[in-house]
Amino acid sequence: MNTHRRFRTRLGARSSVTLLATMASLTAVTGSAPASAQQVSSGRATSKLVMDEAHSRANYVNPDDRDVQFSIHELGTALGVGVRNQAVATSGGCSLDEPCRSIAVSFQIVTTAGAQARTQLNAVNAGRAVNSHCDACETYAGAFQFIIATPGLWRLPPDILRQLAAVQRKLDRLEAADDPIAVVSGQAEALAREVVGILNKGLASAPKGSPADPRSNFTPSVTLRRHIR
Repeated sequence: MNTHRRFRTRLGARSSVTLLATMASLTAVTGSAPASAQQVSSGRATSKLVMDEAHSRANYVNPDDRDVQFSIHELGTALGVGVRNQAVATSGGCSLDEPCRSIAVSFQIVTTAGAQARTQLNAVNAGRAVNSHCDACETYAGAFQFIIATPGLWRLPPDILRQLAAVQRKLDRLEAADDPIAVVSGQAEALAREVVGILNKGLASAPKGSPADPRSNFTPSVTLRRHIR
């Protein structure tokens, strides 16, 4: 079995720090920190592209391949930013007696703020699973994209980051398990619902819109986009 995880951030922002480093400063205060190393990007940017991808490739040489991606991008009031999240799983060239198994799952969390938060983000979420000459192969691709829009600047609170780190660890365990594809799919959906619940709880501290500015007079929200193949 080949498993590979990529925790990366691609954003032309002023700063980029890992969650582990962020939580290290909290350890001095709270005495605890999560054990994960997911990345959080922050800053201002314009006309940039943020892209995350989980990509697994199973074949007769490597019949069991899995890839999990979990990333957080805090875009602030950036304008004209494109975000893309995709999961691609391919299986090919395996026999009926020794089928391939290919699993790709990508969780992408994006926060955006300001009057144009709901209209200026170009978001794409795609999952693709392909069996090539591999009739008995198991192939699963799950792309889960979480878009948070707030009227004013807002950062994910430390306690919310810790809870998201716990979900990431669960996703890692899902990658390492040998469960049937139907179970993997169900557990990925359950983790996605857990992320939505965590983010909604965090939004309780987000700034609310003002009737004085109709463009920003909206309720902070989380939108989950999923594409399963």
